Amino acid sequence: HRRLGHVAPGVVKEMYQSGAVRGMRLAGTEAPLCVPCIAGKQKRDPIPKQRSKRTDVLDVVHWDL
Repeated sequence: HRRLGHVAPGVVKEMYQSGAVRGMRLAGTEAPLCVPCIAGKQKRDPIPKQRSKRTDVLDVVHWDL
C-alpha cells in the first residue's frame, strides 16, 4: 500500500489477483491502518470569508522579524 503511493486496498487486491506484480504477498484480508491516509482524510472547518473589520488605527499591527 505505501510503496504503491497509498492506493486503495481494493486496488492492491486486484493487482495481486490479476498477477500484475511478481513476488507480492497479501498479508491479510483487512485493510491496514495507515496513519498518513487517515490524516489526509481529516476534515477541517472552512476558512471564514470575512474578517472582522478594524475601526481604529493600530487595531492590528503587522511586522517582519
